[in-house]
Amino acid sequence: MTTSIKEELYQVPALADLIAESAMHHAISLISGTITPTARESIGVLKSKALNGNNVAVCYQGITKVAVGAAVGSAGAPLTVTTSGWFAGATSGQFAVGRSLASANSGDVVAAMVDFKNLQYLAV
Repeated sequence: MTTSIKEELYQVPALADLIAESAMHHAISLISGTITPTARESIGVLKSKALNGNNVAVCYQGITKVAVGAAVGSAGAPLTVTTSGWFAGATSGQFAVGRSLASANSGDVVAAMVDFKNLQYLAV
């Protein structure tokens, strides 16, 4: 399925080698310049590869593809960032960084609507 993508991108320096295909579509931290384990530290989704010290493109807002590390039950489900920069369904007490545009299984890459400028704390 082809997805029309609209992404707002920002360039940040990679502070580690981010050249592996497995790093693509994971959340990245501005603080550490690497893949991040939490939504709070995330600034966006990694969209390009680079060696340590070079810039990478990060999608901080828009419709983009994300790597899912745990099943997402349905389109519209809120997403958060979990271990190693994977995305998963957000639950009460977590920060949501966007919404999935389709259901997904662990390991899938799925289209999502993301907004890292305005994190939403789920108090459901």
